Amino acid sequence: PSVAEPIPSAQVAEQTEVNEHLKTLTGKQQQQIDRVVRKHDRGQLTEVQAVMQLTSGFGFTEDEAKAYLAIEEDEEEITED
Repeated sequence: PSVAEPIPSAQVAEQTEVNEHLKTLTGKQQQQIDRVVRKHDRGQLTEVQAVMQLTSGFGFTEDEAKAYLAIEEDEEEITED
């Protein structure tokens, strides 16, 4: 049988913090975030513009914004030192 490995406590704390931030959004804020995502998906906002709006306007970190926008990191960026 497979045993699940424990999740590092820092990662759990970060996940909880993100969830708490998203849970406290007003309906209007959620609509604004959804609008940024839609505009990015339609090509009306570049990746940089969408990430900037989410980080400056809603307190997302850059990584959280990219995850929310479903942006995958290029392998080159991941392997760079």
